[in-house]
Amino acid sequence: MSERTYQVIIGVLVLVLLVGGWLIVSKRGAMLSDTSTATSTSTSGSNTSSSADDTDSTPAIDTSSSTDGTSSGSNSQAADGEAVSAMDQSAGMSVMVASVTLTERGWVAVQDSNGWILGAARLEAGSHPDVEIPLLRATKAGESYKVLVYVDDGDSTFDLHKDMMVMREGEAALSATFVAE
Repeated sequence: MSERTYQVIIGVLVLVLLVGGWLIVSKRGAMLSDTSTATSTSTSGSNTSSSADDTDSTPAIDTSSSTDGTSSGSNSQAADGEAVSAMDQSAGMSVMVASVTLTERGWVAVQDSNGWILGAARLEAGSHPDVEIPLLRATKAGESYKVLVYVDDGDSTFDLHKDMMVMREGEAALSATFVAE
């Protein structure tokens, strides 16, 4: 073989290694850091009332990154009165969250086991029973999903990079896990 052929083969191998390394790193960022299987999480606090009609059925959602934001840092807020509860339910294009309590306007988002956000609903402060979250992609029977709570940054658009994830003590995300049946 000629020297040019060796150069092409080495170039292709380097390209494959770079792409493979990037895929491994990006997938690691998408993995869940909190693998809790609890179906309900709450903290002590207020239970003010508000109508379930406060949801925005067609919210703008920025899911341009698979980062789930569960690491501590500027995009987290300590739970103080927030709560979320979900139950196992049929697979489909929406998720029913049993109850959500927020101390300020925020978002309730559904995350798959790969860390991707499937959909989100905006809620005003207060207690909200039976919150329906429309999804961009249907849930699949037999798979686990997580409901996460975020505080809106004021722009009324769900954005993983700007909205703050609500965290419990110990830096675990305030969440509820359910299985699609």
